[in-house]
Formats: sequence, C-alpha cells, structure tokens
Amino acid sequence: MDDMDFEQIRPILEEAQKHKGFSFVEIIQPCIIFHPDADYKKHTYMLDDKNHDKTNYKKAMEKAEEFDYNTVDKIPLGIFYQTNRDVFEELI
Repeated sequence: MDDMDFEQIRPILEEAQKHKGFSFVEIIQPCIIFHPDADYKKHTYMLDDKNHDKTNYKKAMEKAEEFDYNTVDKIPLGIFYQTNRDVFEELI
C-alpha cells in the first residue's frame, strides 16, 4: 500500500492491530521530490480486487514473489496472508 492513499492504508492497519500475534505491514512511499507527478497507482493493484484468498499460504507466497522490477509492471497490495492461531500466552 502507499502512504498517499490513507483510505487504502486505514483498513490494513486496523486489521493488523486487531490480529492476535505477529503482523507485518509494509507501506510503499513514493519519492515526491524526484517524482512529484508520477502516477504510481497504474503500477499497483489491490489483492482484494482480484479475489485473492488470504488464507492460502502458497498463493500468498506466489503473490509476494510476483513483483520483479524487471519483469512485472504491477505491485500487489493488501493482505497477502492471514491466519488465526493460539498465541503463546494462550498456550501456557
């Protein structure tokens, strides 16, 4: 997700905060000094828009490895993988 679209960031951060256990959030921040009018949205897409199954670990890893600056022109954004398990303090 990118820092220029707070409506895109808010639900991801809310999900990360609600999730018990570890959450990893990466925010893409374009350089507005060197690229002030770059249309970065044409180089991204939301996983939710592609009906991505965020419970499928294998598909999540495929999506995470999908983007390569040299071969793919779109960066997938959103929740790649999410699962619910007992956290440590619930197990002891």
